Amino acid sequence: MTETTEATTQAISDDVTTVAVVGAGTMGRGIAGLFLRAGHDVRIHDHLPGVAARWVDSLSADELRGDDGRVRATDVATLEELVQGAGLVVEVVAEDRAIKASVLRTVSEHAPAHCIIATNTSSFPIDELAEDCLRPERFLGMHFFNPADVIPGVEVIAGEATDPAVVERVSAWLTAAGKHPATVRSSPGFIANRLQMALFLEAVKCVEEGLVTAADLDTVVSTSFGFRLPFFGPFAIADMAGLDVYRSIFATLQQGFGDRFAAPDSLVALTDQGHYGLKTGRGFRAYAPDEGETLVAARDDAYARMNDLLSDS
Repeated sequence: MTETTEATTQAISDDVTTVAVVGAGTMGRGIAGLFLRAGHDVRIHDHLPGVAARWVDSLSADELRGDDGRVRATDVATLEELVQGAGLVVEVVAEDRAIKASVLRTVSEHAPAHCIIATNTSSFPIDELAEDCLRPERFLGMHFFNPADVIPGVEVIAGEATDPAVVERVSAWLTAAGKHPATVRSSPGFIANRLQMALFLEAVKCVEEGLVTAADLDTVVSTSFGFRLPFFGPFAIADMAGLDVYRSIFATLQQGFGDRFAAPDSLVALTDQGHYGLKTGRGFRAYAPDEGETLVAARDDAYARMNDLLSDS
């Protein structure tokens, strides 16, 4: 560990637990509520008068005050007041480059030296936004999904200058708040939106080509591969289905739609080596000899429970 990382780790471990949220829209209120319920003191600010105050007023007495009766959530009128003594600032303003730049400059100028600053941007590269921060080593992305207090996933995006200790601390905060943080590198759209938009593009093409209505396409997605996604990601699903099967499907799709559906090199390499996934003990990941039967049983049980839940809704 470098001297810089050691110093950062010490400062982070000693900092206060106040979380400051810039923006009291739907996402901002959700993030503020998440950290409040996780035991942090929360301050919230919005450029529109009265918006942040209405959120604070909406809290129950138990949410608003701790066991000692102290008020734990407050709205403040200025950014300068918002960040005083904060250990974490989360910027949740409009997805507008100029607005974010202005907010991040003001926040970084007035926040304590130990403060971590996070942006909830959905698409802007973190290295680009870091140019507006005085201490880029303490800046990173924290991409929530709406509703922020319900959806468990959060993308934690480190920039080139972000100290690894900052990523670890933020991930620990999120885990303690009940989230499932995933560390990703900075790139346009990050991971979730890149995947989501790729699916959406193909969905639109299917409808525009007259293959299916929008309503029936939604049914296909939610009742087939989308049904699996709450439990398994695409690599686990591919390994369970069989990479040899996937390679065959890619061959058919490539014949019909061209090279944009060519089998990826990593899939070709694995299947050429006889690694087909769960049934051979190795695919995109390796499996212990007795793991396959256990995983399939857990999968089938999870799918059955999901089906029952949906049937009752």
